[in-house]
Amino acid sequence: MVACSSSKVAEGRNEEEYLPPATELAASVSIDASKTIKRIPRGLYGTHAAWVWDAEGLWDGDRNQFQSNVLQLAENLDPGPVRFPGGIGADFYHWRDGVGPQKVRPIRSHGSDKDKSRNGFGTHELMDFCRRIGSEPILIPNILGGTPEEAGDWVDYCNRPNHPERARNGSPAPFGVRLWEVGNEPYAKAWNPAQKQGQMTASAYADKFLRYAAAMKKADPSIQLMAVGGTNFGTYAFLEDDRWNETLLKKCGAAMDYLAVHNAYTPVLIKQASFYDVYRAMVTFPEHIKKNFETLDRQIETFAPESAGHIKIATTEWGPYFAPRNEEVYLDHSKTMGAALSVAATMQVFLNAKRLEIANFFKFIDLAFQGCVGHDGVPKPSYFALEMFSRHFGEDLVVSSVKSPTYDFPKAVGAVDPIQNVSYLTMVASRSADGRKLYVLAVNRSFNNPIRTRINIQGFRP
Repeated sequence: MVACSSSKVAEGRNEEEYLPPATELAASVSIDASKTIKRIPRGLYGTHAAWVWDAEGLWDGDRNQFQSNVLQLAENLDPGPVRFPGGIGADFYHWRDGVGPQKVRPIRSHGSDKDKSRNGFGTHELMDFCRRIGSEPILIPNILGGTPEEAGDWVDYCNRPNHPERARNGSPAPFGVRLWEVGNEPYAKAWNPAQKQGQMTASAYADKFLRYAAAMKKADPSIQLMAVGGTNFGTYAFLEDDRWNETLLKKCGAAMDYLAVHNAYTPVLIKQASFYDVYRAMVTFPEHIKKNFETLDRQIETFAPESAGHIKIATTEWGPYFAPRNEEVYLDHSKTMGAALSVAATMQVFLNAKRLEIANFFKFIDLAFQGCVGHDGVPKPSYFALEMFSRHFGEDLVVSSVKSPTYDFPKAVGAVDPIQNVSYLTMVASRSADGRKLYVLAVNRSFNNPIRTRINIQGFRP
C-alpha cells in the first residue's frame, strides 16, 4: 500500500510488529446494474490552477505559452472545472493585473508568501487552458482587498457580449463563466499571517457575500454563486465559529447556489505520529467525510428550508495534506501510493454524496508539496487514481453493496478521529451512458492482506 518510509517512528514501536500477520481476507460484492442512483456530475473531477509563479509550472513565462508536457497531462486527465486564482492567493488577487499585453502586466506580491510574480497566467490564459482540456472555470473574486464593483466588473468582462476591452485583448466572444466562488477561507483558524488577514466573522462574511452577489448578478443574472462555509467535526476543527453555517444559511440561503466547503484534507498532522498510524488515518478518513456530508445536508435543510431544494455542495479544495509546518517529516508524502489510495477512497465517498456536484483536487500542479503533478512535470500516484475516475469510470452510478472484514481505528491521528468497524474493502460501480459497459472500482485498505472477493452482478450481461 505504501511505497516509502519515515525517518521517525513514535513511541519506539517496531512497525512490523504493529502490522497484523498477513492472511487472506474474504469479502463479497453485490451489484445491481439495472438500478441507477444518479448521473455522475463531471464537476466531481475538478482541479486547481493558481496565478503565482507562472501557474506553478503550467505556463512558460519566457515563451508565453503552455508547458507542453504539463498541458498534455491535463488533457489526459480530462478534469472537471478548474478553480482559479487561489487558495489563499485569491484573497490578494486583482483580475485586471492578468489581462492585456503580457509584457506590461505588473509584478505583484503573492500575499500568501514573501514572493512576487508577473501575472502571465491570467483570465485569458485560464480560458484557453479550459478550452484545450474541455473544462470550465470557477473564478474567485477578491473579498479581502477587492470590492463588489471589482467582482461585478470581472463578471461583466467575462460574460457580456461585445465587451470592447475583452475584444481588444483578443477575445471578442464572451467566455460565459458560469461558476463563481465568493471568497476562499474567511472562516479559518489562522496558521499564518495571510490567513489572519483573511479572517472574518460569519455575520460579516454573510453581509459581504450579499453585496458581492448583488453586484455580480447585476452583471449577469445567470451565473451561479458559491458561498463558503463548513462545520467542525471532531479533531477536524478548522473554523473559528462552529455556527458559521447556521449564520450563513439563514442570511444567504436564497442568494447562494452552492455551499463551498473544504472538508476532505487528510491527515493534517498537528503533532508527530508513527508511519503506519499516519497512513491508516489517511485511508480511514473518508468514513468521517461521509458523515460530514450528512451533517451538511441536515444544516442546509434546517437553516435554509425554503432554499434547500436548490442549494448544492462543492468541495472546492481537497486532497492529501500532511502538515501545515514545513519541518514536518511527512511534508511531501503526497507523492506516495498510500496517498493515492486515500484519494481513491475519498472519490468513492464523493460519488455517493447526495448534494455534492463539484470537487476540486488541490492542486493540479504545485511547486511545493501538494498537487497530483510535481514541479518537475511528473505525475504522482494520485494523478493516476484521479484518472481512474475521470477517464475509466462510467456516467451512471449504480446500486452496489459490500460485505467485508473490518478494522478499528482506535485513536486520533492528526485531524482523523477514532472510529470502529471500518470496512477493509470499499467499492463503487457505474455503467456507461449507453449501458454497454459496467465499471467496478475497489480499494483495499489493508496494509498487507489481499482480499479474495466474490462479485455478484445483476442487471448486466458482460
